[in-house]
Amino acid sequence: MAVCLSMAMQAGAVDVSSKAKEVTVFTSGAQVTRTATAQVAAGQSEVRIMGLSPYIDSKSVQVKAKGSGLTIMSVSQQKNYVEKSQTDKEVEALKKQKDDISTKISIERTNNEVADAELSFIQANQTITGADQSLSIATLKQTNDYYRERIKTLKLQKIDTDKKIAELEKQKAAIEKQINELNGRKNDEATGMIVVKLNAAAATNCSFEISYVVRNASWTPAYDIRVNNVDEPVQLVYKADIRQNTKEKWDNVKLTLSTANPNVSGEAPVLSSYILKERTYVVYGAAKRSYKPMMMAKSVANETMMDAAMPMELEEEAAAPQVVQSDNMTTKEFKIKMPYTLNSSNQSSQVEIENYKLKATFEYYCAPKLDKDAFLMANVTDWVKLNLMSGDASLFFENTFVGKTRIESTRQNDTLKLSLGRDKSILVTREAVKDYTSTKTLSSKREVERGWKISVKNNKKTAIKLAVHDQMPVSGQSDIEVTSLGTDGASKNETTGELIWKMDLNAGEKKDVTFRYKVKYPKDKNIVVE
Repeated sequence: MAVCLSMAMQAGAVDVSSKAKEVTVFTSGAQVTRTATAQVAAGQSEVRIMGLSPYIDSKSVQVKAKGSGLTIMSVSQQKNYVEKSQTDKEVEALKKQKDDISTKISIERTNNEVADAELSFIQANQTITGADQSLSIATLKQTNDYYRERIKTLKLQKIDTDKKIAELEKQKAAIEKQINELNGRKNDEATGMIVVKLNAAAATNCSFEISYVVRNASWTPAYDIRVNNVDEPVQLVYKADIRQNTKEKWDNVKLTLSTANPNVSGEAPVLSSYILKERTYVVYGAAKRSYKPMMMAKSVANETMMDAAMPMELEEEAAAPQVVQSDNMTTKEFKIKMPYTLNSSNQSSQVEIENYKLKATFEYYCAPKLDKDAFLMANVTDWVKLNLMSGDASLFFENTFVGKTRIESTRQNDTLKLSLGRDKSILVTREAVKDYTSTKTLSSKREVERGWKISVKNNKKTAIKLAVHDQMPVSGQSDIEVTSLGTDGASKNETTGELIWKMDLNAGEKKDVTFRYKVKYPKDKNIVVE
């Protein structure tokens, strides 16, 4: 690296800065396009594009140059240990702030010391009697008033000074914390630079377009799902949480988000031969000849493990990722319409991608076996067609946050069910029916019968749709028999035993449903039937 840096410092090298113009952020990594200009002399010269990220993938660097009679001889990516990084500049500015605050603290503490000294002087000289015993009452009163007011002023001054010191110490601690955070992001005090060797037929002003892929940047999807009322479509806001810690600033760039991950190979897998062989084993403690093969095997294993443990050193030499095109059939790109600024802070910046209006049906749901409350549910249809990525979603109903849910892109169901919260105006009860509850013991069997009654009442001023869910037991072995004795019109899932009653309830209306079942099993088995 010292040799590279020495070569870069040779006479004729031109240092230039660049401006980030376009950035495509992948789910892991980003592609940055920058522009720069430089005045080069005739013949061979070297242009160093400074102040870049130290996390550039060297094999992804591409440089285009425009200029009269200009030829690019070579392009290389290097680390610069001389130029201060943006992080270093931020740390220096913070250290200056910290020094200024320390000076202010010292001044305030000096003020306190002066006040303490004056108070000590006053206390030491409060005796006003002496050789002259002819002091008048007026003089004594005047002297006493002076001491009292001066002591009061000094003590109040100390209280005010202590408050200022406490506030300054708080500011100083916050700056120290920020300095430590910034120092934790530094990478051997290095920045990145791209060195372009040129040959020019004559002195010319040339312009450059530089693109490269950089690590330490990513975006993840996030969603807001908003339901204003049951008469409007569901609003789904598709957002991106973007993070970048590349040590370079992207200021007013054309920002594109891509669903691609350039770190994952796009090569289709190819099956190799599937050959079965008899497995051989080495027996420990048998003959001496079994010892050496084991040592050889252990040595090979260690070499393999050592190779596998070197990803950090090999990471920069990875193959350059493919540039994602907007018409790629396997990914999606989102171009942000307005310029965007992202600092290298690793703090999340949220960008809105899309805003969808989705059709939904609303109904109430209750499962009184588990919870006696009814829940308002929004059933969103056709959401799969949006081709969303998996991510967390914040759920809002009537402008109130009601909880978190998750959108799973692998879910095949066309209906997304969202719980919008409890509604206490719908009363639900579930109780055992005594007339249908019995246990009988036969010759070799025990027969248990159960019956349940579910009552629901709509105390709302409007009609509602309600789905009531419950269940019957399902036999898990051949000698346990479960027989339905009536479900009161419920639909039944024979595999799970789930029962569902769909009902319309007018305002103030009450409905009851019942279901019964019988379970028969060997009396020597311990079976618990609810």
